[in-house]
Amino acid sequence: MTVWRKIDGNGGTRYLNQEFGIPEQVPTWEIKVPRVILSEEFIFDEVFLYFRDNDTSLFAVNLESGEQLWSLETPPRSSIYFEGNKDSLLVASSIVSKVNRKTIFNFYDGGAVFPRRSSEALVVGGAIKEIDRTNTPGRYIFYNYEDEFTANLDIGLVKITSYEDGRFLLGMREGRISSYDWEKKQIKWDAGSFEGYSLTDINWAPAITSHNIFIYLRDEKFIVVLNKEDGSTVATYDLNGVDDRLDQFHMYYHIFSDETFHILTERRLLSFDSKTGSCLWKKELDLPKRFCGAGDIIFGIVNYRELVGWDRYTGEELWSARLEDVPSSIKVSKRHLVVSSNGGSVTCFTWKIPYQSAYCPKS
Repeated sequence: MTVWRKIDGNGGTRYLNQEFGIPEQVPTWEIKVPRVILSEEFIFDEVFLYFRDNDTSLFAVNLESGEQLWSLETPPRSSIYFEGNKDSLLVASSIVSKVNRKTIFNFYDGGAVFPRRSSEALVVGGAIKEIDRTNTPGRYIFYNYEDEFTANLDIGLVKITSYEDGRFLLGMREGRISSYDWEKKQIKWDAGSFEGYSLTDINWAPAITSHNIFIYLRDEKFIVVLNKEDGSTVATYDLNGVDDRLDQFHMYYHIFSDETFHILTERRLLSFDSKTGSCLWKKELDLPKRFCGAGDIIFGIVNYRELVGWDRYTGEELWSARLEDVPSSIKVSKRHLVVSSNGGSVTCFTWKIPYQSAYCPKS
């Protein structure tokens, strides 16, 4: 099954649940593109890397060789939603056919107007986009790309993200988190407030893992873990008082998995046990920027140009490399660690031998 990861925003776990190894020291390939790469618009499937530059060009690159396979122009809009399935990509409110290598539908065709940052997602059979969250909350336009028609649907959810290959939607309604079964067109489960924290009008971000959904309340420094199948509460973690730097500053960045989660605050990376909420290790970092993870390794950009890999259970440094360009985004996919830079380069590292931490809990 193709594994997709949204890069930023709702749904971004930033962690790939598979074996992964320590990368080779020398990059497998490096390519240059004419413009700065938009780091939030950078995704993979099993074979290809897709990214957009700030001149709105969409590129498809072979992950093994770095060969550019095709490029096309996309609408001149930024997009916080960039995802894909077997056949299509959703970027800048447009659906791009990977097979035909062209835009097959644009939600803004015909002069349609949408609120800024209205939710959109790929679903089974097409894509949906939120109409007007203020005046008609929960209403969407659905484009069916198999039969090529559009229809208005009332789902009842806002702030949606899709998961399980578009078969389900996660969103909010009336201050509750809900899972929506797209194929049955009905609510699968609801989850309410947690330990006095209401989900109405707060800054929340879900991270969807293999078994759970992590709800991260940034300002409250509070984390809720829900069972993905039925919405039951698995755990709640109040991180106030855990670390003085975290108490003083916000959570700037996070990586969630079913075994560990990692939070970046002011120049400090904190690692926690997802089962107990206990802090495993802390690491002081110079100028930390972006992070991702795969297998038993957490990767990050620090000190402007340095890439580092740590054991996610101990914080032991396993690998490092330095780039000439200033990296802006770092991502993992199957056998690849891919880094984009502000200077318009994409660098790919690969690994040969899987790494398993001696401190990884036994199954």
